[in-house]
Amino acid sequence: MANISLNNLNSDIKEYFLEGFTEDDSSRYLLHSFLLLNHEWSKIAVKFLYKDTWIFITRMSNEKLRAKQLIDTYLKCLPNSGITTTYDYIEKTRNLDIPALYECVMYWEEETQPQYDNPQVEDIFFKLFRAFIKKSNLKECTFAKSRQEEPPLRSPMNDNYLLELVTGLDVRGVQLNYLNLGYYPCSDNALRCLTGRVTHLKTFKVKVQPGSDQALAAFLSSQRALTKLKIRSGNDISETISALASLSKTLVKLRIISCDLETYETPFTSIAACTGLRSLYMYNTKFTSRISPSDLLMPIARSCAFHNVDFTGTILPGDVLASIAIHSSSTLCRVIISERPNKYPQPDDDDDLAVGIRELAVHAKNLKVFVCKIWPGETTALLNLLNSIGHSLERLEIGSLALVNRESSDIIRAIAQNCSSLKTLDVSYLRFSRTAFEELVRGTRIEDLYLHGNRDIDDASLKIMREVWDGTLRFLDITECDHVSDKAINELYDWVEDFETDRREF
Repeated sequence: MANISLNNLNSDIKEYFLEGFTEDDSSRYLLHSFLLLNHEWSKIAVKFLYKDTWIFITRMSNEKLRAKQLIDTYLKCLPNSGITTTYDYIEKTRNLDIPALYECVMYWEEETQPQYDNPQVEDIFFKLFRAFIKKSNLKECTFAKSRQEEPPLRSPMNDNYLLELVTGLDVRGVQLNYLNLGYYPCSDNALRCLTGRVTHLKTFKVKVQPGSDQALAAFLSSQRALTKLKIRSGNDISETISALASLSKTLVKLRIISCDLETYETPFTSIAACTGLRSLYMYNTKFTSRISPSDLLMPIARSCAFHNVDFTGTILPGDVLASIAIHSSSTLCRVIISERPNKYPQPDDDDDLAVGIRELAVHAKNLKVFVCKIWPGETTALLNLLNSIGHSLERLEIGSLALVNRESSDIIRAIAQNCSSLKTLDVSYLRFSRTAFEELVRGTRIEDLYLHGNRDIDDASLKIMREVWDGTLRFLDITECDHVSDKAINELYDWVEDFETDRREF
């Protein structure tokens, strides 16, 4: 085969080639090499290197030095800097991560003037922030982080700067398609300044409080292309839930997290109207007691063909899960029902998920992820699921304190015999024989194994794992496994990439 010179590729192929280096952090280093080839390669590499550099910089091992270099580069692009650069690197940015920008400026100040106590941080930060508004063709903006940190990252942002951001982009005709307000305390004023100026979002993430239900509902009703929505920490959001019907033609992914829906007393027909909905996440969400969870959720289960459902910390009735299994039979890949909010029931209780698990076994032939803290009345249905569709499972988490007094070797053997594709397994607290465990080890190639609180795991069990899974197992959780000796724990350092134990290091 003839050798093909990189320089002989046309510009479209070169862009496609370099875009592949943006997919993970390790590959992005290679973009720096193409800066040195020639002007054409440099121009393309700069486009991909600077359009979304924030997360890349703050994840690197030498992040402070890299952050300093990045801020030095951007400062040269400011008006009146007195320096001419080959490219306007600020103009190349398409994703503005404001918390990461602030963090990089703090690192820059620390590396540049360590003898001072952050005298320039906010001044430099706001100069750069305003330069991005004036010059960048921003498509994505993270205004605040979506996860809480300890200690929290200090940020000077407030409603005035959110208004400055969206107004400046609106005047220039720049349309955001991604806006993440994270844990920012979003007021009614903030939501009103967004409404009418930001209308073509594809992804929106918001913490409702202290904003009102009415202001958020009005903003959502103004959207024309919203596909992914994350709503966090909302009380009395009945109007917001009703407004979701206005997104019926576009919404694909919906997350409702730590919300109180006790005032919403009618079935979720507004969510059911979003027939293109493929992912539904309800974390730690409270429903009203004046209508059954089944009546609330059944319209959604019957209207949508789901890929993913996640009801962590939220009630999911068995009949609703059964309906999801039936109506999403060819599409359902992921079911998560962890941290169930009520005590495990008697076998005849309405909240027993056995009926839903049985229907998954019959219909969900493409299920790859099943996470559910199994209760005693559901073990037979679980065995049916493992025997019927275990071959498709890649992640199975069924560890449950409710099964700590049940002999579960039958479950372990069913996994061993049917789940050859399994990569992640959680069987915490389950009781099983050594022969059943050996069948599991020899019948699977597990990469992440959770055995928390298991009374039957001992040194011999670890020896079996080492003989069969050496080079395969990446993570092992043996916390509260009292029959594993200190010597065996010490030996884990030699063959497991990462493990968790409640013993001290020796």
